[in-house]
Amino acid sequence: MRTLKDFIKHLRENKLREVAIYNLNVIKGMDIPLIKLLQQKGVLKSLDDEATIQMTVDSMSKSLLAIIEGTALQNAKISLQQWKEDKIPGIGKNEIQPSDLILVYAAQKKTYQHFLPDFASDTAEAMAILGELEDFQTEVQNDAIQMLFTIQKETELKLKETETKFRLMVQNVKDYSIIMIDTEGNIQSWNEGAQYMNGYSVEEVIGKNISIFYTDEDKENGLPAHNLNIAKKTGHFEAEGKRLKKDGSTYWADVTLTAIYDEGEKLVGFSKLTRDITKQKFAAEELRSLNNFLDSVLENIPNMVFVKDAQDLRFVRFNKAGENLLGYPKKDMLGKNDYDFFPREQADFFTSKDQAVLNQNDIINIPEEPIETKNGLRWLHTKKIPIVSPAGRAMYLLGISEDITDIRNAKLQLEQKTRELERSNSELEQFAYVASHDLQEPLRTVSSYVQLLASRYKDKLDKDANEFIDFAVDGSKRMRQLINSLLEYSRVNRVKPFEWMELKEVMSDIEKDMKDQIKESGAEIIYNGLPKIHGDVVLIGQLFQNLIGNAIKFRGTKKPEIKITSKKKNGQYLFSVKDNGIGISKQYSEKIFIIFQRLNSREKYPGTGIGLSICKKIVERHGGKIWVESEAGKGSSFNFTINAE
Repeated sequence: MRTLKDFIKHLRENKLREVAIYNLNVIKGMDIPLIKLLQQKGVLKSLDDEATIQMTVDSMSKSLLAIIEGTALQNAKISLQQWKEDKIPGIGKNEIQPSDLILVYAAQKKTYQHFLPDFASDTAEAMAILGELEDFQTEVQNDAIQMLFTIQKETELKLKETETKFRLMVQNVKDYSIIMIDTEGNIQSWNEGAQYMNGYSVEEVIGKNISIFYTDEDKENGLPAHNLNIAKKTGHFEAEGKRLKKDGSTYWADVTLTAIYDEGEKLVGFSKLTRDITKQKFAAEELRSLNNFLDSVLENIPNMVFVKDAQDLRFVRFNKAGENLLGYPKKDMLGKNDYDFFPREQADFFTSKDQAVLNQNDIINIPEEPIETKNGLRWLHTKKIPIVSPAGRAMYLLGISEDITDIRNAKLQLEQKTRELERSNSELEQFAYVASHDLQEPLRTVSSYVQLLASRYKDKLDKDANEFIDFAVDGSKRMRQLINSLLEYSRVNRVKPFEWMELKEVMSDIEKDMKDQIKESGAEIIYNGLPKIHGDVVLIGQLFQNLIGNAIKFRGTKKPEIKITSKKKNGQYLFSVKDNGIGISKQYSEKIFIIFQRLNSREKYPGTGIGLSICKKIVERHGGKIWVESEAGKGSSFNFTINAE
């Protein structure tokens, strides 16, 4: 966990001018008498003047360096001693008041607190640094005030003059309640800030004990006297608590009691500085609630979520899913970086991606990222996102990682199975081609001799012999048709580059090739506005020719009407080949695309039952799918898609 010195070093190295300007703005809103005096004497110009800003930058740089080096108190004493010895012109010995130092240090503390949320990695770190800051500011402020009193209280008369001036000067400070009280805790002076904060007029409180500001519960517990006793013993007391206003309402107060001594180191009273911190308390509570809500959300996200600080890339948040994935408990991860857990090569890879996110101030997507865990090697899909401050500077890095090991393994297995299937299909296609090709020659021999038998011996033998010869001739013809169809089917997946084609030209060629069928059946083929597509010209022609041929073949008693349409949808062309033929029962709408499946008798509708199987394979070769919409006796609409590009 980082400390106050880390915070102060961060401010000096990265935020020096911003800190100086913010401090000047705080001072402008506090009406510090010393600042007004310096402006009246011309020591300071306008607080917005560049020379004043630069002077404040230089002063802040020295102050912050003094905190880092531990010389802040020594420097404050040297400055006061120089002022005592008249080495700082323009300011008299009695012109600096304790209230000035209190308010100057309060302005510094408020400035530092403003920049703390952007630096701290979480609430715990912020509270620890804030505690260190409070202790440091208190020590320096108290010692400086004591030295100031020592310088100013050379005589009892000077003490009274100082106290009188203090009472007069604090009246105009409205942001803080500044009260002088005696050794018993009775109020001796009361400024406008105190009246504004508590609701009492000066006349109502002078001489009253400060216990009137405490709640009944605190008074019963003896808290007012307890706080004064600590201030008496240690010279200083600071605490936060609820305080009571005149109207009975309460507010959260940051109270500082500082003991005041005379030359003989005798206690003569206390200064009481009060700041209303109700808004800060509510803001802190809201921040805690928000952090609790965010923690709850993070813990319930199924993916690993982590947050790193932008400076050292150390983990500052980590969820349960991350613990389960990596195998490390959250407490072991927080405050450490990748090099504490992963092999150097992996840690280098993670760090390079982190730096790229922070340098580019942009999201980085890592689709596949191997990571060594206690449970073995896992693969992650990680997105890394910069979390920036209002000024646009990256403060944190948010990472969200999904464990894709199982998905990746399944994908690799699927790819392997796909390759095996492709190899198997290729072998089957090669086998079908070779087998069907090699069958052609013996089939031709069988067919030739059967036909020779038919020509020489038909009607010379008995009736059975004639019938047997007819069966043999018919069988050889059908075998030739099956082999040719099988060859066509095996050729569909041949590797041939796609090319652009005009479908109207393809249709024109089909009509020329089928002119006898079209003329004999009286078929009417209607098509308009067919697009230009990318594919295998021969296969696309075969697809349309098969569908048109089926429409003519299964026409029934009607004159065939075939209408071909197309429309573009979702990056594909949707084609429809619609006829007025015999139709198909819905129960057979899938079966008709299976190879060698027939729905009608061979005698009435000749064919091998492979045509629609070829159509299906051609469509799939072009990245689409095919289906039929039909009812028996009401025609059919064969629909299929082809990729548009």
